[in-house]
Amino acid sequence: LLKNADDHQRWRERGFMAAWRHYFARERAAERLLPLPDGERRLTNLGHLAELIQQESEGRQGMAPLLSWFAARVADPPRGEDAVLRLESDAALVKIVTVHTSKGLQYPVVFCPFLWNGALERRGAGFWSYHDGDEPWLAPEAAADDGIRQAARSEMLAEKLRLLYVALTRAQYRQYIAWGWVRELKTAALSWLLHAPGARDLAALDALELDGGMVEAQLRDFLDQRGDAARWLDGEGRQALAGGREIGRAYAARPFERKLYTPWKIASFTSLTHDAGSHLAEAPDYDRAAASASAAPPEDPVRNRFSFPRGAKAGVCLHEIFENISFGSGEDDIRAAVARALARHGFGEEWLDAGCELILDALNAEIAPGARLRDVADGKRLIELEFTLPVKRLDVAALIAALQKPEHGLAEPFRRAAGALDFASVQGFLKGFVDLVCEADGRVYLIDYKSNHLGDAYDDYRNDSLVHAVAREHYYLQYLIYLVALRRYFAARGADWDGRFGGVRYLFLRGMGEPGCGVWADAPAAALLDALDALLAGSGTKRGPGSSTQ
Repeated sequence: LLKNADDHQRWRERGFMAAWRHYFARERAAERLLPLPDGERRLTNLGHLAELIQQESEGRQGMAPLLSWFAARVADPPRGEDAVLRLESDAALVKIVTVHTSKGLQYPVVFCPFLWNGALERRGAGFWSYHDGDEPWLAPEAAADDGIRQAARSEMLAEKLRLLYVALTRAQYRQYIAWGWVRELKTAALSWLLHAPGARDLAALDALELDGGMVEAQLRDFLDQRGDAARWLDGEGRQALAGGREIGRAYAARPFERKLYTPWKIASFTSLTHDAGSHLAEAPDYDRAAASASAAPPEDPVRNRFSFPRGAKAGVCLHEIFENISFGSGEDDIRAAVARALARHGFGEEWLDAGCELILDALNAEIAPGARLRDVADGKRLIELEFTLPVKRLDVAALIAALQKPEHGLAEPFRRAAGALDFASVQGFLKGFVDLVCEADGRVYLIDYKSNHLGDAYDDYRNDSLVHAVAREHYYLQYLIYLVALRRYFAARGADWDGRFGGVRYLFLRGMGEPGCGVWADAPAAALLDALDALLAGSGTKRGPGSSTQ
């Protein structure tokens, strides 16, 4: 391929593609190949091969390794998307283009399905554009009278007529037009020609009184005058618009009853445990379980922590307060932050005292002996830590088996609850948001705030009740997924995990006013996290925390 030292030097100094293009032009390859019966095919193949070599050259240094790679691929051709032959030309393809972009072009057959779209006003536009003589004007909606609106609409109709001319003159052999009785037909450009011949201004179109029968009759009359140059296409569905409701048929799309399954998707803890669609996977989890409860508790004259509003809206409000305050702030600052959040989310001032109590008690409670959120500095916390874990394939049966193995150390109530998990296999990504990762008293904790209502007394928030809540809502799976992501986060930064991890703390805010209430603590075994990490990676072997940098 390289004829002389110049080609060799050009490749070394400017890369393969520069040398290839110079060679291609010098040898007049296109001129020599195109006259051949399969010349276009050959030319396309050469271009495709050159592109693949150029892509590979970005990761291989030197000419010899690149040529060796190319020889190996020729000896053992690859399979996959890169190996698919490209079309030598798109001349025979169906093209979907706008009328604007088709100007000056020609196509053998043209379909114009939307010429009946005749809106002459841009919805939501705050200004009207028009001309007074040769002078352009832009009138705000508040200052536009009927004359200005009529002038602007007339100019828009004129522009549509120009586009109509373009649309109707693109076909080389045949043109198909969809036409019939629709709501906007009166102001469509083609109506000017078909239903208001000789009209001088927009008022003639506005005055048209059309129905399905009239549209069909006038269209047939127009076609009769064209002779063999145009004809009406009969057949089921083709004249539904022309006849409108007067045909006596009711047209509707057939209902789609089959459930679509897309194996590749972005999943989340919520989608795995509550059968939620993957489109919900990118938002933080704000106590979805509480959303099934009524948005407000039963009428209660006592406004306290237990009767504080329930549901996802209240959960978002409380999470937002924790995100926006410094944990060491004074009570006055926290009270002001709570008041702002309550007002922003539509909760009345009567909930201010209860809201402050929920926040302050959570900050002052011991999450571990001698460790409180109150003492966590702003620089020692990560708020709403977002993660995206690649998932080769996560199968529900394999996940249940990993969770239920006794040697993995998951508590027995959670092993039982895991048997009820049911979701379609996941390929793609697993995404989530960790409420808080913080360092307290030299240890790193994973924190999640829960506004769930478990009862109206502190006893309803002791350990036995929390175990049932964590099992029922599969929160054990939530924090296991979070921990896999957090371990990878530490490993990617070369930070110590095993020596610094203090455990998981789920803070059930309503019950944190008394010692021993409202705090769920766990420290899952490394073997369980290894097994879950391996499942997400599609590996059957266990992996340590330093095995991934994702």
